[in-house]
Amino acid sequence: MTHIFIYFESNINDACYSTIPKDILKNNFTFVACNPLIPKSYDITKYHVIKEWELPVYNSDLQKQGYKENSVLYHVYANDLHEKYDKIGFFNSFISFKDVDIRKYILNSDLKICYTCWEVRYDDAFEKSITPKEYNAFLIQNYEKYFRKRINKQRSIPLLNLFIVDTTVYVNIMKWIEKLYSNYYKILKNPYTYISGIYERVTGLALSQQDITFIKMEKISHCINM
Repeated sequence: MTHIFIYFESNINDACYSTIPKDILKNNFTFVACNPLIPKSYDITKYHVIKEWELPVYNSDLQKQGYKENSVLYHVYANDLHEKYDKIGFFNSFISFKDVDIRKYILNSDLKICYTCWEVRYDDAFEKSITPKEYNAFLIQNYEKYFRKRINKQRSIPLLNLFIVDTTVYVNIMKWIEKLYSNYYKILKNPYTYISGIYERVTGLALSQQDITFIKMEKISHCINM
């Protein structure tokens, strides 16, 4: 079974999910409300919503420090919310599924396929990015030390934390990402500016090095009037 977690801070835009069959929206989607300081607006009869700050394991520092959707990736893992699913996905409330044939992605059981939305070359994600080079160097060195293998720079990097992947792959990358939080945060000179963007690259880098095939989802778009 595939399950998708949607990060949102304020509201859930009904138009973004209006074409998803009700059974799939009910059984395959969980909306994760984040940051209790921001007022929320959504139809409680339409969506399965959990509040991140009410989970048994909750690290409030992640939202305070600006990790945003990266916090959801961690808290799903830390609370074992992924364990009963074969494949797991993460998206945010700025993404519209209105024109997406969601059944095609939910029902595909091929564990070697990772569905993505936006990918860039390694050079564009790291060496040509606005992220300071010393941050990227630390990240690469940490990855290679933990996994005991060199980075393959020929693999594309999926960005924005938008993907559906085999749950065992998700667990594998989260074991590293979880250990990286405190060490990486210490070296950041301006974490409130960079941290969420840096960590989408952390996730993308980890995914890019797994034994999986990326396939871009069709007709994914951004919501308007958010």
